[in-house]
Amino acid sequence: MAQSPWVPDSFGVGLGVALLSLVCWGSWSNTVKAAANVPFACYYADYGIGVFLTAVVYFSSLGARDLYPDGETDVVIADGDNKSIYKFLAAIGAGAIFNVANLLLVVAIQIAGISIAFPLAIGMALALGTVLTYLIDESGDALMIFSGVGLGICAILSIAQAYRITEKDYSAEQIQDRDALLLSKESSAANKSTRFKILICLFSGILMSLWSPLAAYSRDGKQGMTTYGSFLLYTAAVIITTPPLLWMQNRNILLPRVGSQVTASAYLQLSATEHCWGLLGGFVWSTGTIANLLSGDELGYAVSYAIGQSAPVVATLWGLLYYKEFAGCSYTVLTLLGLMFLFYGGAVAVIALGGDGA
Repeated sequence: MAQSPWVPDSFGVGLGVALLSLVCWGSWSNTVKAAANVPFACYYADYGIGVFLTAVVYFSSLGARDLYPDGETDVVIADGDNKSIYKFLAAIGAGAIFNVANLLLVVAIQIAGISIAFPLAIGMALALGTVLTYLIDESGDALMIFSGVGLGICAILSIAQAYRITEKDYSAEQIQDRDALLLSKESSAANKSTRFKILICLFSGILMSLWSPLAAYSRDGKQGMTTYGSFLLYTAAVIITTPPLLWMQNRNILLPRVGSQVTASAYLQLSATEHCWGLLGGFVWSTGTIANLLSGDELGYAVSYAIGQSAPVVATLWGLLYYKEFAGCSYTVLTLLGLMFLFYGGAVAVIALGGDGA
């Protein structure tokens, strides 16, 4: 008897898997910080490899190696049905769009800090991506889901205001010292204004919001792919688009460069430990993403996406408690951070209550 792909079989299991995605998405960027001495392009190359290899493992084990339900891969491809081809391309397009957005997010983490980049970029993706995904898969209570999105937007405004106040409170010397830890003088992203940093975060969020609707479409309907099959193609697009994107960024073409230019020989000279940070980051992110996609099969894609995109709660906790990114800040800033946690927590709760089967 052929093995069937594993999927959550109840609302409770689906919600637990969605929360796993939240933790993973809020934690993978710690590996960016840990790899501070590794050239950015080298880190991201390893990250892309880690993402793809993790997807292959899940596809080959939990996914039962099926691109389409019931092992009908050959039949679907032979039929050449336009909808099936569109869904195949949608999965690839989702991965390519994500990769551009994620590259900008990692740049934002480097130049603005983990507790700022995540809430701004992912908060934007939460609001716009949930709306677009709901248009593809109208599962759940729309009023509850979009009320939760509204709370997420309030969280975005809170952290943005905290960032503005923090920048004003820092002296010029403190800002210079902070940026020196993250950026080399050769970086095209160095010495950029606060407005530039915020724009990078928001643009990343807008692009990040576009991959979920495409991924949902690739799995929707009778011609839809399995979750594992869709994600395999998604990550294949990530690893294929990574070299040209890094080449463009390394030469400061359209994408801002972080750090100095690097060569292939620099990548080959890294130690095993230095390579492991990028691979680990790819594994954690990939695990969070497949968990998010699987939970969508039970909760509804818009609900699972919205819960996962509340990852700034986890990321901000890392930045606040471990990296001390708001050390010495005013009580006003602490109040705004507290409001952000309340708004995001409320967003997750309300969105979960709006899911199918709640």
